[in-house]
Amino acid sequence: MKNRDELKRYFQRFGYLSSGNDSHELIESAIKRYQKTLGLSASGTLDRATVSEINAPRCGVPDVVTAPSRATERYVYFAGKPMWRRNIPMTLTYGFSRENTIASVGREQMRGAFRRAFARWAAVIPVNFEESDDYEFADIKIGFYSGDHGDGESFDGVLGVLAHAFSPESGRYL
Repeated sequence: MKNRDELKRYFQRFGYLSSGNDSHELIESAIKRYQKTLGLSASGTLDRATVSEINAPRCGVPDVVTAPSRATERYVYFAGKPMWRRNIPMTLTYGFSRENTIASVGREQMRGAFRRAFARWAAVIPVNFEESDDYEFADIKIGFYSGDHGDGESFDGVLGVLAHAFSPESGRYL
């Protein structure tokens, strides 16, 4: 963070501060809430650990959801609680975009990383994951994009937002 305005924009973007609220007390409260969310010491000051987290790459989904949703200690329901309509245990398919890949990571290496990640999820929840060759009809669509990529949620470059996901049935994971 270079200045107070950048800090305010960051906290507004990720749900810790409403736009227009810039009093010292509200910013200190936003810092404390951010620190608590990340398991840091909630001092309300920009210590080294807090600044390091602020400057680290992260997911673009806000930490604090202000839309009508129900939050629990470990997760948040999307507004309206959208979900995949499946039997339990459900099977979700995932597919990779053929056009939007990472040049420095081989396709098999990438597939293996996601296969292992989904296996870890499947070990603790009643969901099975199967890779699909049909990206368009997969429940979860995986692609690698940069900048403004057409979904209204731009990535902002090095050390900025590096990923985001969409609720079911969309299933996009970018």
